[in-house]
Amino acid sequence: MINNNENNNESSATDIRNKIANLQCSLNSHVSPIGDWKGIKQREFIDLGLTPPYSAEEMLDYHQKRQAVRDEINALQAQLEIQENGESSN
Repeated sequence: MINNNENNNESSATDIRNKIANLQCSLNSHVSPIGDWKGIKQREFIDLGLTPPYSAEEMLDYHQKRQAVRDEINALQAQLEIQENGESSN
């Protein structure tokens, strides 16, 4: 018989892993407003001596949003590690 607490922890761990994967995708996606593409595009324009497509304020906002997502990923990874270590000690 499966312990309900174990089952809930597995489900919760799966939920956390899924959320981490979704957040990572938002950083990599070519359609996400915080995707890598935007920073790459900005850099390419600058490197070519062209007027960048995004203002400094837009890029600051972009970097702040990306950092917030990375911080959330880090927090979820720490939560997952604690949860998994707690399970292994039981």
